[in-house]
Amino acid sequence: MASTPVYCISGLGADHRVFERLTLPGCTLYPLEWLIPLDEEPADHYAARMAKGITHERPILMGLSFGGMMAGRIAQLVPLSRLWLISTVTSREEMPGYMRWGKYIPFHELAYKIQPGKWLTPIENYNLGVESQDEKDMVAQFREKVDPGYLRWALHTIMHWEDAPRVPYSFQVHGAQDRIFPIKYVHPDATVAEAGHFMVYNRANQVSQILQNDLSNIVKDSNIF
Repeated sequence: MASTPVYCISGLGADHRVFERLTLPGCTLYPLEWLIPLDEEPADHYAARMAKGITHERPILMGLSFGGMMAGRIAQLVPLSRLWLISTVTSREEMPGYMRWGKYIPFHELAYKIQPGKWLTPIENYNLGVESQDEKDMVAQFREKVDPGYLRWALHTIMHWEDAPRVPYSFQVHGAQDRIFPIKYVHPDATVAEAGHFMVYNRANQVSQILQNDLSNIVKDSNIF
């Protein structure tokens, strides 16, 4: 039986390492890396460029956090067998207030300007839900290598996000203790108890089991795989 291709988009400024603890038998993970945005590039245009990295027919697409938001855009352009949304939102209504208001009040510009301050690191780690030193070191590397132009574009894009139709074959998994996207605003298909925003890494066993179960269900209901 052929391996199922799963294309993965990490969170803002992160890379494929966030998915390395997932266990998905019968699947092969293909990272879709973030691109350097063009000047004032719209989200749909960026998604179209990113989608060119998908070379399999009807793969699964998995997006984490901001990557999940972008995956929802790509799902409008590329035929998929499943869209897995991890620790993310599907509409502006699922965002916390400061993100929705950011369209009118430039919180993202302030966040961009103060981002380098090391005094913010403990607060950011707390909100992300990182726990071990290994996780803190990984996130620190993400901060150090993120392109400033990409960061500015991403923050602006999030604050000005426009909803796209949610595809019927999407499956959304969220942490009950997510501080970036509080679950009280989100309507996931599955919830991981006591898990934060970084659950794809530090609750990988639980997330893996949920995705394995979903994959089993869609295999039973179709002959795609």
